[in-house]
Amino acid sequence: MDAVLEPTKQAVLDTKKMLDDAGITEQRAALCAASGQAFFNTSRFTLRDLKSRGSRQQLLADFEDYLNGFSPNVQDILDNFKFRNQLPTLSKADALGTLINMFLDPEIDLSPAGMDNHAMGTVFEELVRRFNEENNEEAGEHWTPRDAVRLMANLVFLPIADQLKSGTYLLYDGACGTGGMLTVAEDTLKEIANKNELQISAAKDFFNGARSQVGHRAPAIIVTDGCGAYRKGVSKNFWGKVQLGECKLIQKQGLRARIGKLSNNLIERFHNTLKDRTKIVRGFGSKKGAFNALSGFVIQYNYLRPHMALHGDTPAITAGIRLPIENGWGDLIQWAMN
Repeated sequence: MDAVLEPTKQAVLDTKKMLDDAGITEQRAALCAASGQAFFNTSRFTLRDLKSRGSRQQLLADFEDYLNGFSPNVQDILDNFKFRNQLPTLSKADALGTLINMFLDPEIDLSPAGMDNHAMGTVFEELVRRFNEENNEEAGEHWTPRDAVRLMANLVFLPIADQLKSGTYLLYDGACGTGGMLTVAEDTLKEIANKNELQISAAKDFFNGARSQVGHRAPAIIVTDGCGAYRKGVSKNFWGKVQLGECKLIQKQGLRARIGKLSNNLIERFHNTLKDRTKIVRGFGSKKGAFNALSGFVIQYNYLRPHMALHGDTPAITAGIRLPIENGWGDLIQWAMN
């Protein structure tokens, strides 16, 4: 857990200070958003900070402060395993520092970069095998092998592969353990997307990327369609700003919905029209080619395409702009050349 949280440690501490200064007591969601995980640690220490301590007493005090900084869900783990009960014994034997140094050994990389979910699941299975044999339990009751997970993911997605569309998806595992099943399911979904030339992503990836671009700032308004994943993504990544009223999410609620001046209904309708026009295009050779194609679409949309909402007129006619165009693009090009 320390290795996972270390890259975002400063962001968590900054968020904690911001929330405390603002008098916000419900901080869990914002701190999870800052850590990028479902847990966090608000102690000023990391394990690496505890490597050099002058005395056993100081190390014990700082390590207890480190443990106390974990979020409530981690506290449940520490309490249920009675981990704190072992600290006096470890300290008295001068073994606490040795234990910390073993976890920080560069040859044992427990970070996500050094050990993926499958490898961590294998470690977990071995721990279960060693310490649960006396209970006559099988390791397979706690961990599903990767090949079985991949088979399950294929059984879920392959029968509906031709029905998948570009967009953002939520993956749910009601019995999530080490997360390996979710990882394989996401990989399988992305493989199908690449094969079928679809643009599929997870909502968390989208808003994690957005947050990395804006840093600790947040946009005043975020406009999306009605996908529930976006609400969760915004809440997780910009929770503190949302609570302070500095960031507002506006979602599509039907084309006829009225949400004051801040509505994405018109742009959603425009996007649907654009998608229908360009869905047969597999790609552009350059940015210039894409720009020219979209520029042509804008001309067609404004000057040539009749709109039902405008009683069959074009936006140009409604705006009082009348051009000598009767037969579409041919007349428009001839008029432009003249």
